[in-house]
Amino acid sequence: MSLYRAKLGDEVLTQLKDYVAAHLDEPIQVVTLAGLAGYSLFHFSRMFTQSVGMPPHRYIVLLRLERAIELAGDEKLRLAEIAARTGFADQSHLSRWVRRVYGMPLTQLVAGRRNSRNLHDSAAAASYIASNNA
Repeated sequence: MSLYRAKLGDEVLTQLKDYVAAHLDEPIQVVTLAGLAGYSLFHFSRMFTQSVGMPPHRYIVLLRLERAIELAGDEKLRLAEIAARTGFADQSHLSRWVRRVYGMPLTQLVAGRRNSRNLHDSAAAASYIASNNA
């Protein structure tokens, strides 16, 4: 048995990230991503995790959270609208994920980012999501 695990190519990873970014407000099935990459669901999930460092679902959640935080900087948008635009079921679902990953409410996180751009970075969120069950 080989210890080497195959990884997805950079072109495929870029295509997948673009697809997820374009469809954040919709349900995204891992089987759809596997089809885009041209692999079975099982093989794709293993290769994706090996390539990105986290399972596909956690990666999707991370991109949704990053976009939600970005949108929350626009004070004209309500939390329910931000949740809808980023694929969360409702504002409660979004709030639970933000608190779970960042340890604080979205409004406090956004205020902290305004004061210090490096308060919470994506690496911290990625680390949390990679190390905890979704």
